[in-house]
Amino acid sequence: VTTNIGFEMSMLDNELSVSFEYFDIDTKDLITPDQSLISTTAIDAAAPLVNLGDIQNTGFDLGINYNHETSWGLNYAINANISHYKNEVKNLISAFQPGPSNLRGGPATRTEVGRSISEYFGRKVIGFTDTGRFEYEDVNGDGTINDDDRTYIGSPHPDFTYGVYLSASYKGFDLSAFFSGSQGNDAYNYQKIFSDFPTFFGSNQSTRVLDAWTPDNTNATVPALSQSLTNSETNPNSYFVEDASFLRLKNLQVGYTFNDDIASKVGLNMLRVYVQGTNLFTITDYTGLDPEVVSGNNLALGVDGPNPVFPLAQIITVGINTKF
Repeated sequence: VTTNIGFEMSMLDNELSVSFEYFDIDTKDLITPDQSLISTTAIDAAAPLVNLGDIQNTGFDLGINYNHETSWGLNYAINANISHYKNEVKNLISAFQPGPSNLRGGPATRTEVGRSISEYFGRKVIGFTDTGRFEYEDVNGDGTINDDDRTYIGSPHPDFTYGVYLSASYKGFDLSAFFSGSQGNDAYNYQKIFSDFPTFFGSNQSTRVLDAWTPDNTNATVPALSQSLTNSETNPNSYFVEDASFLRLKNLQVGYTFNDDIASKVGLNMLRVYVQGTNLFTITDYTGLDPEVVSGNNLALGVDGPNPVFPLAQIITVGINTKF
């Protein structure tokens, strides 16, 4: 059930236009696998699909477009948009729902009423012990570190997403560029289980292990090296939660259109050549393959694993546009 309220307006002889839309999207009886209904003896069976609960998304979309032609022949345009939403679970068929159980160490997310769907849930790493193992926060203050000290440690939901499209033309030259980005969302880098820890001892590892804890390197980022998993360090914890904010140049194209005289000499009504680049660069602090983590499960949003994805390809294209 969707409710939208918005407006559009133009000014400065239609050179500047603004659009704004507020939305309220209520999803009733969301269809999702229920991990609590699968037996531990059902090794090869998938969790059954159920009507898990009700989800509400409220937010806005804002778009601003400006185009102008100068007196000396330059045409340019700037189109920008920004979106924000708040996700809230309104009703569930149980007190909470864990994420998929096909992760080593257990589900990395939890969903419960009053919070966003698929938030990351685990132990909070606050430093290292004197022996170089992860030190976890004693959340409930009982002096013992166990599963009761698990807490919410991150969210896949961004503060906002945005896009910017730039275009310009002057005489025969033209240029266009499209940027997209996301800010404030986290990703759960599950692949670190294999690259940063001895999950398969002797296999290749990340260069991050070069900054492992030693008595002489107590400000390390990785626990002390070992031959086996220790201290539940591959169970869900905040070490795997990373800022997945990014800015990406999705597309850049530069072209030149020859004048009609030149085109006609080769038997054409129009001749344009161009060079286009796709996914030219991404600015992000995320250390996984791609900060735009795609999940096929509503309860595993932003979980980068267990099956790694092929990274985005950088593509350079040279083309010709013609009319006969």
